[in-house]
Amino acid sequence: MIEGCQARREDKAFAVSWYVSNLMNIHLKRNVQAKELAKPFLHEKTAGEIQQEKEAFLASFKRQREEAEDGDSSEHFD
Repeated sequence: MIEGCQARREDKAFAVSWYVSNLMNIHLKRNVQAKELAKPFLHEKTAGEIQQEKEAFLASFKRQREEAEDGDSSEHFD
């Protein structure tokens, strides 16, 4: 539930920063990227969160690979 709230907050920050950057770029010579404006409002991932995401991805990838190897390959060539 907290992750959903954080995701909505980041989505809103990106939307607002996109709008503001469009307004600013009319008057500036150097364009301002929306991600530059949104950066202070985004959640920085900790090393533990990055490690957990990496482990979850690798486990999912390994599971999918094992499922693909278990299947009969002849059914794909019919």
